Amino acid sequence: MKKSFLIIAIAAAIFSGAILSCSQPVAETPEVNVPGSDSRRAVLEAMLAARLPDGGLRITSNNHLVWINPYFGNLAVHAMLAAMPEYPDLAPEIKDTAEKWLLWYADHQQQDGSICDFTGTMDSYESSGKYDSTDSYTATYLVIALKVARLNNGEIPDNVAAAVKKAYGCMNSTMQKDGLTWATPAYKAKYLMDAIEVNQGLTAAVELFGVLKEPKLQKDAKKRLAKNTVALNKFYLKDKPYLAWAITEGDTVHQGFEKLYPDLLANSFAAACIPGLNKRYWQKLSTKQAELVQAICPQFYIAALRFGDHAAAEAVREQGRRKLETTPDLRAIYLDQLYSLLIISLDDPNFWPEMAAPTASSPLIR
Repeated sequence: MKKSFLIIAIAAAIFSGAILSCSQPVAETPEVNVPGSDSRRAVLEAMLAARLPDGGLRITSNNHLVWINPYFGNLAVHAMLAAMPEYPDLAPEIKDTAEKWLLWYADHQQQDGSICDFTGTMDSYESSGKYDSTDSYTATYLVIALKVARLNNGEIPDNVAAAVKKAYGCMNSTMQKDGLTWATPAYKAKYLMDAIEVNQGLTAAVELFGVLKEPKLQKDAKKRLAKNTVALNKFYLKDKPYLAWAITEGDTVHQGFEKLYPDLLANSFAAACIPGLNKRYWQKLSTKQAELVQAICPQFYIAALRFGDHAAAEAVREQGRRKLETTPDLRAIYLDQLYSLLIISLDDPNFWPEMAAPTASSPLIR
């Protein structure tokens, strides 16, 4: 839904009022500094410092506040798992973090498979009763559940398997006849970013339900994936070298190419994820390099790698280095920004999860 990649500072009001305890008191995590020799490792360690004893991942880790956003938690786990092969000494800790996060998510799902953000303090926190989306939160959970299942030779704990099925049902609960999902049952907007993430979630679900020996659900996932892949064409804008960022009721198309969010971020994500996307989209997107570099946008960075624009990629890398050099304690950087920095350091054009490729006849490809 409305996914900013530079989270606004947490307002004091978020944490005001009575908060019921749902976590154990924990000690403050140690300071994490930037070693000059391996900033990637420092970022990874700062992300690991965001762990709570119960498996939650909080957005900030240099203070006493707790804010858990399941969407950003899922993306952080995905990034940490991608970095794991390069750090054998940290691999057990990363794997344990991912497994406990899957369990935390399962334990905090609502009955309909959705999950809310959680806020409070290190002494106690509770559900905010709010979420940014039901489609993207659940789709990204399916992706990391598959990644962990692969690490464990297809073994999935029973409660995670149950959570996967609930997340799948929730993700599809707002899917319309065209294969696109509303962001939430109450917020009837089909976002380009969400559509891509749902495609990735459905791709993961096909394999997950094979692992879980659920042939009916696997068949359902394949059908939905095919429909969603075709529906991505609805974001195509005739005679414009960029994509619409949302479609609302009545097939009202929302487009623009000026605002960092949602215009440029949505198009950066499409360029970073959609296989075979026509190079005209990158040519247009690269005209906004200054804004996207300043924001240290990992989607733009991955898109630059995919389209072979090494100068643009290096510009993002340099901006990331400056961010690290001017931050004495990396725990002061929010989790969403930390995983952005980790993504950039990994230098992998295939960082984002697999999704289905549009057909050769798709206007996105032609």
